[in-house]
Amino acid sequence: MRIKWLVFVGLFVVGCGSDLTKTPTQGPDMSPAPDMEERDAGGTADMAQDASSDMTEPDLGPDAEPDMTEPDMAEPDMQPDMTEPDMPPPDPCEGVECGMGECVDVGTGAQCECDEGYIPDGLSCVEIPIDPVLVVNLAGPAQTTEAGGSTTLSVRLSHAPSAAVSLPLSVSMTREAFLSPTSLTFTNSNWSTPQLITVTGRDDSLDDGNQTYTVTIGPSTSQDADFVGLTDSQSLLSLDGVCGNGLQDGTEACDAPGQSQQCAYGQQSCTVCNSSCQSVPGQVVGYCGDGIKQTQEACDSPGQSQQCAYGQQSCTVCNSSCQSVAGQVTGYCGDGVRQNQEACDVPGQSQQCAYGQQSCTVCNSSCQSVPGQVVGYCGDGVQQNQEACDVPGQSQQCAYGQQSCTVCNSSCQSVAGQVTGYCGDGIKQAQEECDGQAQCPSGQSGTATCNSSCVVDTSSCLSNVLKIDSGIDHSCAVMRTGQVKCWGRNNHGQLGDGTTQDRSTAVTATGITNAVDINLGSYHTCALLSNGGITCWGRNTSGELGVGNNQPQTGKVAVALIDDAIAIGAGGAHTCAVREDRTLWCWGNNISGQLGRGTTNLGPTPTAVSGITDAVQVEAGTAHTCVVNLTGEMRCWGDNTYGQIGDGTTLNRRWAPTFPNLVSVTQVDAGDYFTCARLNTGSLRCWGWNIRGQLGDGTYDSAETPQVVQNLVDAAFISTFGALSCAVRTNGLAMCWGVNLDQQVGNQSSADDIASPVTVTGLTSVEMISASTLNTCALLQSGEVKCWGANHYGQLGDGTTTDSATPVNVLNL
Repeated sequence: MRIKWLVFVGLFVVGCGSDLTKTPTQGPDMSPAPDMEERDAGGTADMAQDASSDMTEPDLGPDAEPDMTEPDMAEPDMQPDMTEPDMPPPDPCEGVECGMGECVDVGTGAQCECDEGYIPDGLSCVEIPIDPVLVVNLAGPAQTTEAGGSTTLSVRLSHAPSAAVSLPLSVSMTREAFLSPTSLTFTNSNWSTPQLITVTGRDDSLDDGNQTYTVTIGPSTSQDADFVGLTDSQSLLSLDGVCGNGLQDGTEACDAPGQSQQCAYGQQSCTVCNSSCQSVPGQVVGYCGDGIKQTQEACDSPGQSQQCAYGQQSCTVCNSSCQSVAGQVTGYCGDGVRQNQEACDVPGQSQQCAYGQQSCTVCNSSCQSVPGQVVGYCGDGVQQNQEACDVPGQSQQCAYGQQSCTVCNSSCQSVAGQVTGYCGDGIKQAQEECDGQAQCPSGQSGTATCNSSCVVDTSSCLSNVLKIDSGIDHSCAVMRTGQVKCWGRNNHGQLGDGTTQDRSTAVTATGITNAVDINLGSYHTCALLSNGGITCWGRNTSGELGVGNNQPQTGKVAVALIDDAIAIGAGGAHTCAVREDRTLWCWGNNISGQLGRGTTNLGPTPTAVSGITDAVQVEAGTAHTCVVNLTGEMRCWGDNTYGQIGDGTTLNRRWAPTFPNLVSVTQVDAGDYFTCARLNTGSLRCWGWNIRGQLGDGTYDSAETPQVVQNLVDAAFISTFGALSCAVRTNGLAMCWGVNLDQQVGNQSSADDIASPVTVTGLTSVEMISASTLNTCALLQSGEVKCWGANHYGQLGDGTTTDSATPVNVLNL
């Protein structure tokens, strides 16, 4: 096992002829060195002698003794060597023999790693003594400077003490240096760990040259008798702070006062050491590019372009070293390489465009691109020798109806045109509605023909749907086939398909094949048959189905006692019919006297309304009834809470009073608590409840007498339900007003209510319209039915339950 004892060795500087070897003793020798006494007495002879010493480098071979004489400082060569050596740094272990150990480079100098039983002693390994001693080694240079330069001593014990060992520290010349710390203590636990003493030089303000002084360690004190009186000393050299002494110290930035003050040629700036050992800018003597042609230079334009100007075959340029060299030839027009200055490099090219080119670019004699001369092309308006025609943009198709033709193609050659077709070729062309066969439009049935002009003749086509009407959340249509189809809510069986399942597309009411008219109450449906009979289905809580009881029906049931009806009207929970003899019969709910019997008793069986023998049309509201007679007069009775009877009061009526304030009435319809009439002039009158603006007079005030509906003078059909009113104009447009919470008015407005008529967006050619509580439906002249608004129960009939602000098609009609 090898125990590694380390010692750090710096640069040893020897002067004044003194012996700097370590002298360990049992007690310190406190007497000053002889030369120190002479200097203290003011003698200077030795200093002069030291100053004249030879500074030649000693031979430091393995066995050589160093020459400790002071170097000769009389005439030093102060001219610095400005060349930068290209050599590796010196090996600090070169020539070092540690003995019983090996030398290693620790970065700050050489050190000895000693074998077991040996300790470092300088740059050697010595056997551990029998008796305790101080192991002192120099861990830095053997010198200090008056400018504050320092060195370090390391101290440890050779053996472990049984008690603490104290070592005082002192220096022989306190004006030259001071110590830190001033004492050391070793114990049984740290005796082998080197402790460091920092020796720092101080300025004595005397020009007294270099001085040798001694650092003394000990004598030691301890309770362990073997460690009493141990001492050691080290001699160090204090370097006086003089510029040019070869060491940079104190306030010196450098130490070469004899250095040349000029920069070398080529340097644009440099730093030199002046006579005060300060770094100052050197004198610039010249460099390539300073604007002055120096002796070393052939020119002085190093930034000059190294290329010859465009067009030059050869040239001379000044390079970055201020030497004249041949420039790089860049090119010229016609050298076959397109230069930056050139748009092209074919100066001998023809200046004319080829035939067919409407424009071209050619290369002129200066290697620039210029427009070429156009000599002719297809489509220039001039027929060239190469062309058979000059209309290349002409259509390549023959006109509709031509069997053959000649056209001018894109190459200005005459070719056969493409035959596009004619009426009677069996192919429907874009100009034709048909070609041989024709069909009635969607939603219509019958036989369509294709005439000799390939136009469809639909005069024999008829709409599949005859009429539509709506309840609260369901709608129905009478088909040309006599069937009835319904869609929407079906909680009371009001769709007539034998179930109570809601339907989002139209389904056929069971067993009906001869319906000619239909009218819907809130939750029941009644159809007028071609034989004068009436069949109803749905809710029957008040006997509104007319079968003598109040049992609901999911399929059709015949209304009792009536087989010659010509018109029907269904309300909230009551129903009425006009018979062939113009009498009026009603049945169902009678809570407000709406059956016209003079009582409020329910009537599940049809009974004639007294005094009416000239009825033409009947309509039922929530709890009131109105009829139009042959002369265009109206009568209303039943609930009059909001003045919906129109007699100027709010008193309920249980019979059929005459209503003389309106004449020439051609149609009447009743909503929840209001009534509207269409006059033969096309204008409309409404009265009763108006909280949602459903009277159309621009207000929200209820009225007990008829009010003029604004902005509508050409109505052809009206429909009311809930708090919504709608009309079809003679031009086929539809208008609605009133409640708009679900956008059932149809004009894309977000307003909750609209108090005067507005046009339904996206609808034309409307035949009939049907208002409901939350949605609206319209029958078009084409036979299509479209609905919009709320769709919670599929009441729009488009196969979904998604609300729509725009009209959507009802499916399966």
